[in-house]
Amino acid sequence: MSRFAVAFVVLIAIGCSPSPAPQTLQSGPATPAASTSPSPVDLADSFLIPQKEGAGLSHTPSVVFTSDGRRMVTATSDREIVEFDVATRKLLRKIAFPEEVTDAVSIDAAARHAVWVLKKGGLVVMDLRLEKTVARDDALASTWVAVSPDGSRLAVSSGKQITLRHLPSLKKADELPSHGEDVTNLAWSRDGRLLGSTSRDGTIRIRDMEKKKTTYEAKKPGPLYALAFHPDGTFAAYGGEEKKIYQVEFATGKEDVIAANQPYWITCLGYSQDGSRLAAGDESCDIWLFTLKDKTLAFHSKHHVECWLSSIAWAPDRETFLFGCRPNAHAGRPSLWVGNQRAEAARSGAVRQSRTAVLRKIEEELARTKDPETKKALDDYRSTLAKEESLQTTNQFGGWGEYQVDGAYFESSTAVLAGAPIDSKATASALVGGKVHNPSSAPSKLPASVQSLAQNHEAELQKEMKKLGSAFYCVNQYSIKK
Repeated sequence: MSRFAVAFVVLIAIGCSPSPAPQTLQSGPATPAASTSPSPVDLADSFLIPQKEGAGLSHTPSVVFTSDGRRMVTATSDREIVEFDVATRKLLRKIAFPEEVTDAVSIDAAARHAVWVLKKGGLVVMDLRLEKTVARDDALASTWVAVSPDGSRLAVSSGKQITLRHLPSLKKADELPSHGEDVTNLAWSRDGRLLGSTSRDGTIRIRDMEKKKTTYEAKKPGPLYALAFHPDGTFAAYGGEEKKIYQVEFATGKEDVIAANQPYWITCLGYSQDGSRLAAGDESCDIWLFTLKDKTLAFHSKHHVECWLSSIAWAPDRETFLFGCRPNAHAGRPSLWVGNQRAEAARSGAVRQSRTAVLRKIEEELARTKDPETKKALDDYRSTLAKEESLQTTNQFGGWGEYQVDGAYFESSTAVLAGAPIDSKATASALVGGKVHNPSSAPSKLPASVQSLAQNHEAELQKEMKKLGSAFYCVNQYSIKK
């Protein structure tokens, strides 16, 4: 397993940017209350990217569901385009790119082209059908790119400047008005009519590409990073270091606050296909889902550990969404979030079989025993096992229960400084007051026959978790319950 960083706190948190020093979470309005109702979102089967043995996990800065809903395509920080069959989660192909690339990459909705900014400067266009580079511009000092939904145009930022280019040729088509400071994001409306941009000076600008004029512009106190268009093109959501999520209606200029006092900078946003929900990601790999009708937080969980969430893809089914990520200021490789890892491992055939054996023995012991304490221990453990496949979530900003280091689990403290690297069990133990536990360990009052099966079950679960953590990289997928 990779080493895990402490991810969440209630009282103290670290804010991250691409390079500046960490920021401290400031107090503000009350945070959303914890939800006592069942989560409206479940963890769907992940897309698993095979890794070389001993290799670290890779970031996936761009994720796309193709418009026909049949494929999911992602670009990785390991210079690969990876394509999956959505229905089966089968890996269809991996396309390796021979040059060093940045995390600025964009893929069109049909997965025909991928445009990548190179580390040494310039950018390249890859034809994904031919699996080769078809155009490049080594002189273009690009920072961000966004391919139009139909794949015919490319918006490119170079510092404060934005140009429009034809695809796949990269021939210059237009030059847009400059921002006051560096551009931080580019996004197209679903019909390709509008192009949005945000900048480090807190400006959002929406430009009508047909009429060639700016239709909306606003400026906020801090840098903006996230921008997404409503499916019908009449609204846009945006956010950044102010830790607020705004929504603006273009026709009236009316602006609403969807969420205020978020714990971390907002780094990506994405509307559901029907426009009823808004997913958000932040600089610490938290994921959020808001219901727009009443502006309520419906779901909050953790994607991975300490990543800058950079893109959101909604499947055409209107119920499935996933996130792409890149490094944040803490740098390093991403780590799997234990809650997701356990839930997915618990769904494997071997773990389900061992759990069934434990539950069967629990029922036998419940029918046999008359001791109240033993009955309670059996009931409690049965309840724990019944929830093993469920995505453990919270609608609070902190209070996450556990993380993992070298196979041992530690309870997180609500006052631990976030982001501290955990290099050993001893370091982790010191940071959280020495609390080490096994989240599925059987209570000591269980009968010996159950204890034995429980140990076997936990061994199977740990084996599956190790597979997910070492042999694969998971692009976690979430599904709204019907």
